[in-house]
Amino acid sequence: MSTSREFRQRARESLSGSYMYSVVVVLIYAIVSSLISLLTINTSSELLSLAYAILSILYSIIIVSPLCVGVNRYFIKQAEAKVDIANLSYPFRNNLTNVVKILFFKDLKTFLWGLLFIIPGIIKSYEYAMIPYMLAENPNLDYGRAFEITRNMMRGNKWRYFILALSFIGWMILSLITAG
Repeated sequence: MSTSREFRQRARESLSGSYMYSVVVVLIYAIVSSLISLLTINTSSELLSLAYAILSILYSIIIVSPLCVGVNRYFIKQAEAKVDIANLSYPFRNNLTNVVKILFFKDLKTFLWGLLFIIPGIIKSYEYAMIPYMLAENPNLDYGRAFEITRNMMRGNKWRYFILALSFIGWMILSLITAG
């Protein structure tokens, strides 16, 4: 079993030589995911506010979620030394409806589990954490199979995944301080 330190070391090694491409990929994702928030509506109309909320949710489901899968595909391929920025559009070119459907249900299930109290939602978010990576490798993955595989992968590994994510907290704070 790899430690958090070994994962970070492998990440640094895969970034060497293609750091600028990685920055561009993350910047594209950040811009696209925040575009909808730039369109602010200052209105007292509840109907317009509702329409904006629905538009925002649809944008997130149809554009941002598949783009996240594309970012994951880019970094998976980068670790294999096959850097191609076109990997960002991979889910849009390969079974987009399946990718959108599975990611929608992943988010819906996590939200519904979160309604039971906060903790079940957090646990389910860790249980379903590998779905975007699996879709990055195989966008034709069946809905039921995707949830089954991620459950099996994360069984006994949720705590390790939490510790791995926690080990990046310094970088996250630095990113916040420097505005990315």
